[in-house]
Amino acid sequence: MGWSLIETPLSLALPASREGETSLVDTVADPDHESASDVLDRERLHEQLKKSFPSSPRSRPTSCASASASTARKR
Repeated sequence: MGWSLIETPLSLALPASREGETSLVDTVADPDHESASDVLDRERLHEQLKKSFPSSPRSRPTSCASASASTARKR
């Protein structure tokens, strides 16, 4: 059997302080992980931009090759 500091697993929902204001999950959370509120804010902004600029020419992807070809044809 492997070496362990504790015999039974702990829940990440356990309080990490005596006051119970933080849990273990708060102390081991991934700092690079995007929060749910950040994801919602980004999605709302995206939807608002789509509504504000529905047919913007910049919203359509273009390739460098097609842009160069159309410029060459105009000359």
